[in-house]
Amino acid sequence: MKPRPPYFLSEENIDYDSEIFDYIRELHDYLWAFVRTQMPGTSGDLKDYVDEALKIAKQRSKLKEKYIERMKTKLRCKRCNGIGSISRTVITDEDTHEIIAIEHRCQCGNSFVFNLKASEKKEIQRSSQYFEVIE
Repeated sequence: MKPRPPYFLSEENIDYDSEIFDYIRELHDYLWAFVRTQMPGTSGDLKDYVDEALKIAKQRSKLKEKYIERMKTKLRCKRCNGIGSISRTVITDEDTHEIIAIEHRCQCGNSFVFNLKASEKKEIQRSSQYFEVIE
């Protein structure tokens, strides 16, 4: 966040009973709500958390994009040559509940866990031992 001088919102600068201050207070509450969705249990000075919360939200957004792309990918099992028999299971982080991996499992028992936090190129290369992508 941009640094502000001390007492930036003092009564000398803004009337606490005004509609403008009420609006600022409402936005402040929304910003705290956002920060706490990314960093549960935070308290103290809001400016100490906003940048980190935004960074976490961006990382989660990238993971979600990878997840969506992975779930759209059509696969064929290399062991049994099966296509429709592959199930996908989402694996989430125990603390944050964010999606961190996807397990691909064929009915024949062949399985692979695609780690969304790892290098996508390496994970695709590793998964190619078990499954092939169908264009």
